[in-house]
Amino acid sequence: MASAMLGWGSFTWRRAELAMTMAQEAQDQADKLELKLAESYLTKDEFNMQMDRLMLTLDRLEMKIDGITQVQPLRRRSDWSRSTD
Repeated sequence: MASAMLGWGSFTWRRAELAMTMAQEAQDQADKLELKLAESYLTKDEFNMQMDRLMLTLDRLEMKIDGITQVQPLRRRSDWSRSTD
């Protein structure tokens, strides 16, 4: 009876160790994946810098559009008939 208990205990112990080893390996793989994913993220400073560059570009574009629309006002159709007379 004692040998059966020892055999069962030994078997259970080995299974528990195997499960712990497998869990540790899975955790290590998950850590590597998290690190790999985190490498592709932007830092807050990088994001803010890119947003500032985008806003400057949009401001310049807006100024150019304003300049074009102010230099060449739209002519109405009624203005066309007067200019040909």
